[in-house]
Amino acid sequence: MPGINGLTTRFSSRKIKYILFFCILFLAASIVTVFIRHRFDGGNTPIISLPETTDAMLAIQGFRHTASQDGKKQWTLEADSAHLHVDPSEARLKNILALFSLDNGKIVRLTADQGVLQLDTNNISASGNVVITAPEYNIKTENLHYDHQLHIIKSGSPVNVIGPSFRLNAGKMAYNIRTGEITCTDHVEGFFSDINQNTPD
Repeated sequence: MPGINGLTTRFSSRKIKYILFFCILFLAASIVTVFIRHRFDGGNTPIISLPETTDAMLAIQGFRHTASQDGKKQWTLEADSAHLHVDPSEARLKNILALFSLDNGKIVRLTADQGVLQLDTNNISASGNVVITAPEYNIKTENLHYDHQLHIIKSGSPVNVIGPSFRLNAGKMAYNIRTGEITCTDHVEGFFSDINQNTPD
């Protein structure tokens, strides 16, 4: 009978749609769970709903990410909030703090207003009131990029480097976290003092 066949067809289509919907929902939840477990070491990190105007896959408050090699922690990155994106694979961060662990036990500290963590390479870009506090000196700039493979921080923006007995201004800078060596280029100006004093703020 046409009426019964039509009813059966509509019921089957609706049922299939529900099944597909719940399968997709379950798959998405599984992917997010695995992603968080493998990427972040803060299991209690709260997840917040996404604003309708963002294209991010996920928004997180209290973001924390640790990069390790051979079981040894290399650095930790924290942020007040993060928006995770799939294409490109990155986390867009607000109010960041990065702590780089040196072989001698000392720490290099980096702060900035915002930044981007590339999830596939662990490279970091930071901008806005960028400050690097290193054992040898302090560095201030507005933009920088950290190459995780080379352990080098580079800035193409004007930089101000302050040490115990010197102050440098330059247009570009490269800082090797492993060796502590800094290279300044492009209109370098230096002010030096023979008196050894504490590094100014």
